[in-house]
Amino acid sequence: MSELLDQVKRLLARGEEVSAERLLTDSLGRGQDAVDALKILVALKTGKNEWDEATRLLKRLLVQAPNNAEIFYLLAGVYRAWGKMDEAKEYYKRAIVLDPCHSEAYEALSRIVKKQEGTELLTQIESQLKTLPNNDSRRGGFHFAAANLCDGVGDYDRAFEHYSCANRLFCQPFSPE
Repeated sequence: MSELLDQVKRLLARGEEVSAERLLTDSLGRGQDAVDALKILVALKTGKNEWDEATRLLKRLLVQAPNNAEIFYLLAGVYRAWGKMDEAKEYYKRAIVLDPCHSEAYEALSRIVKKQEGTELLTQIESQLKTLPNNDSRRGGFHFAAANLCDGVGDYDRAFEHYSCANRLFCQPFSPE
C-alpha cells in the first residue's frame, strides 16, 4: 500500500474523516494512487449518503478515462447502493462492454436484472466461462453470477452447480506462499 493510502488509513483509524477526505481529494489526478484514493473517497461519500458527490467524482474521472471499465463498475455500485437500479444496470453493462471479462460487474448485474434480461446475460456468462482458463481467478465471480440468474428463474439444480463451482474456486486451501 502506498504512503498516501497508509496516511489515509491512519487518519480514519483516529476518526479524522474530514482530514482523510481532504488528503484524498488533493491526491486525485496524481499518479497511480488516484484510482485507489477515489475508491476510498467514494466509499466515504456513500457512507454518508452523499450520492450526488460520489457520482460527481466518478463522472469527473470518466471524462479523463472514458474507457476504464472499473470506473463504470464503481459508478454502477454507487447507483445500486443509492437505489437507482436503472442507472446501475446501465453502468454495469457499460463496464462489461469495455471489459467482457469483468466478472464482478456480471455478478453485481445478475443481482438486479429482471428475469427476462437474465437469459441473455446468462448466455454471455456461460460463453465467458467456456473461454476462461480453469485457473483464472475471475471464474468464481462468473459462476456466482450464473448461479444468481439460475436461482432467479427457479432452475435450482443448475444454480446449485454454479454455486458449488464458485465456492470451490473461492475456498482454496491456505498456502503460505
